[in-house]
Amino acid sequence: GTARPQVVVIMMGANDPQSLVGSGSSISYGAAGWDAAYGQRVRSLIDEANGAGAHVLWVGMPPMAAAPLNAQMQVLNRIVQDQVEARRDGATYVTSSTVLGDGQGNFTAYLPNSSGAEVNIRTPDGIHLAPGGGERLSQAVIGSIRSKLHIDLP
Repeated sequence: GTARPQVVVIMMGANDPQSLVGSGSSISYGAAGWDAAYGQRVRSLIDEANGAGAHVLWVGMPPMAAAPLNAQMQVLNRIVQDQVEARRDGATYVTSSTVLGDGQGNFTAYLPNSSGAEVNIRTPDGIHLAPGGGERLSQAVIGSIRSKLHIDLP
Protein backbone atom coordinates (compact mmCIF):
# COMPACT_ATOMS: atom_id res chain seq x y z
CA GLY A 1 0.00 0.00 0.00
CA THR A 2 0.92 3.64 -0.32
CA ALA A 3 2.26 5.21 2.85
CA ARG A 4 0.22 8.16 4.13
CA PRO A 5 2.43 9.77 6.75
CA GLN A 6 0.87 12.03 9.37
CA VAL A 7 4.16 13.84 9.89
CA VAL A 8 7.06 14.69 7.60
CA VAL A 9 10.24 15.64 9.45
CA ILE A 10 12.60 17.87 7.46
CA MET A 11 16.12 18.91 8.40
CA MET A 12 18.39 20.29 5.71
CA GLY A 13 20.34 23.34 4.73
CA ALA A 14 24.07 22.98 5.39
CA ASN A 15 24.75 22.91 1.63
CA ASP A 16 22.07 25.43 0.70
CA PRO A 17 23.89 28.82 0.86
CA GLN A 18 24.69 28.78 -2.85
CA SER A 19 23.17 29.90 -6.12
CA LEU A 20 19.57 28.91 -6.72
CA VAL A 21 18.95 27.88 -10.30
CA GLY A 22 15.50 27.74 -11.82
CA SER A 23 13.41 28.79 -14.79
CA GLY A 24 16.46 29.83 -16.78
CA SER A 25 17.95 32.14 -14.16
CA SER A 26 20.32 31.95 -11.23
CA ILE A 27 20.38 33.95 -7.98
CA SER A 28 23.62 34.01 -5.98
CA TYR A 29 23.44 33.48 -2.23
CA GLY A 30 23.33 36.88 -0.55
CA ALA A 31 21.97 38.61 -3.66
CA ALA A 32 18.65 40.46 -3.66
CA GLY A 33 15.85 37.96 -4.09
CA TRP A 34 17.74 34.92 -2.78
CA ASP A 35 15.91 34.84 0.58
CA ALA A 36 12.54 35.13 -1.16
CA ALA A 37 13.42 32.40 -3.69
CA TYR A 38 14.62 30.08 -0.92
CA GLY A 39 11.49 30.85 1.09
CA GLN A 40 9.36 29.93 -1.93
CA ARG A 41 11.08 26.53 -2.09
CA VAL A 42 10.49 25.97 1.63
CA ARG A 43 6.85 26.98 1.17
CA SER A 44 6.43 24.59 -1.79
CA LEU A 45 7.83 21.69 0.23
CA ILE A 46 5.49 22.40 3.14
CA ASP A 47 2.51 22.82 0.80
CA GLU A 48 3.27 19.53 -0.94
CA ALA A 49 3.41 17.63 2.36
CA ASN A 50 0.25 19.36 3.61
CA GLY A 51 -1.52 18.53 0.35
CA ALA A 52 -0.75 14.85 0.99
CA GLY A 53 -2.27 15.14 4.47
CA ALA A 54 0.95 15.42 6.47
CA HIS A 55 2.02 18.00 9.03
CA VAL A 56 5.61 19.22 8.58
CA LEU A 57 7.97 19.27 11.52
CA TRP A 58 10.92 21.36 10.30
CA VAL A 59 14.07 21.01 12.38
CA GLY A 60 16.32 24.05 12.20
CA MET A 61 20.01 23.75 11.47
CA PRO A 62 22.26 23.49 14.55
CA PRO A 63 25.11 25.82 15.45
CA MET A 64 28.15 25.32 13.21
CA ALA A 65 31.82 25.49 14.26
CA ALA A 66 32.83 27.88 11.47
CA ALA A 67 31.47 31.39 12.03
CA PRO A 68 30.64 32.10 8.34
CA LEU A 69 28.64 28.87 7.95
CA ASN A 70 27.00 29.44 11.33
CA ALA A 71 25.84 32.90 10.18
CA GLN A 72 24.45 31.41 6.95
CA MET A 73 22.55 28.75 8.91
CA GLN A 74 20.98 31.49 11.05
CA VAL A 75 19.76 33.17 7.86
CA LEU A 76 18.27 29.90 6.59
CA ASN A 77 16.67 29.15 9.96
CA ARG A 78 15.02 32.60 9.96
CA ILE A 79 13.66 32.09 6.43
CA VAL A 80 12.27 28.68 7.39
CA GLN A 81 10.76 30.02 10.63
CA ASP A 82 8.98 32.77 8.67
CA GLN A 83 7.49 30.22 6.27
CA VAL A 84 6.46 27.85 9.07
CA GLU A 85 4.87 30.74 10.99
CA ALA A 86 2.80 31.59 7.91
CA ARG A 87 1.58 27.97 7.79
CA ARG A 88 1.29 27.16 11.46
CA ASP A 89 -1.72 24.89 10.87
CA GLY A 90 0.43 22.73 8.61
CA ALA A 91 3.95 23.12 9.95
CA THR A 92 5.88 23.33 13.21
CA TYR A 93 9.44 24.61 13.65
CA VAL A 94 11.74 22.88 16.10
CA THR A 95 15.03 24.54 16.96
CA SER A 96 18.08 22.31 17.23
CA SER A 97 20.36 24.91 18.80
CA THR A 98 18.91 24.34 22.28
CA VAL A 99 19.41 20.58 21.85
CA LEU A 100 22.82 20.62 20.15
CA GLY A 101 24.29 23.94 21.31
CA ASP A 102 25.91 24.99 24.55
CA GLY A 103 23.93 26.99 27.10
CA GLN A 104 24.17 30.09 24.86
CA GLY A 105 23.19 28.21 21.68
CA ASN A 106 26.76 28.16 20.34
CA PHE A 107 28.58 25.26 18.73
CA THR A 108 29.95 22.57 21.00
CA ALA A 109 31.30 19.14 20.11
CA TYR A 110 30.43 17.62 23.50
CA LEU A 111 27.46 17.83 25.85
CA PRO A 112 26.76 15.97 29.09
CA ASN A 113 24.17 13.21 29.08
CA SER A 114 21.63 12.69 31.88
CA SER A 115 24.34 11.01 33.97
CA GLY A 116 26.72 13.93 33.49
CA ALA A 117 29.12 12.05 31.21
CA GLU A 118 30.43 14.05 28.22
CA VAL A 119 29.02 12.71 24.93
CA ASN A 120 30.47 13.54 21.50
CA ILE A 121 27.57 15.07 19.55
CA ARG A 122 29.32 16.51 16.46
CA THR A 123 31.86 15.20 13.95
CA PRO A 124 35.32 16.79 13.63
CA ASP A 125 34.21 18.81 10.55
CA GLY A 126 32.06 20.98 12.84
CA ILE A 127 29.02 20.44 10.60
CA HIS A 128 27.61 16.93 10.83
CA LEU A 129 26.10 15.13 13.79
CA ALA A 130 28.02 12.36 15.52
CA PRO A 131 25.89 9.36 16.60
CA GLY A 132 25.49 10.90 20.07
CA GLY A 133 24.14 14.10 18.50
CA GLY A 134 21.79 12.17 16.24
CA GLU A 135 20.42 10.29 19.23
CA ARG A 136 20.00 13.49 21.24
CA LEU A 137 18.22 15.28 18.38
CA SER A 138 16.00 12.33 17.47
CA GLN A 139 14.75 12.12 21.06
CA ALA A 140 13.96 15.85 20.99
CA VAL A 141 12.08 15.46 17.68
CA ILE A 142 10.08 12.52 19.04
CA GLY A 143 9.28 14.62 22.10
CA SER A 144 8.06 17.45 19.86
CA ILE A 145 5.86 15.10 17.84
CA ARG A 146 4.26 13.90 21.07
CA SER A 147 3.93 17.24 22.86
CA LYS A 148 3.32 19.74 20.06
CA LEU A 149 1.45 17.56 17.57
CA HIS A 150 -0.16 15.23 20.10
CA ILE A 151 0.71 12.18 18.03
CA ASP A 152 1.48 9.14 20.14
CA LEU A 153 4.49 7.22 18.91
CA PRO A 154 5.26 3.66 19.97
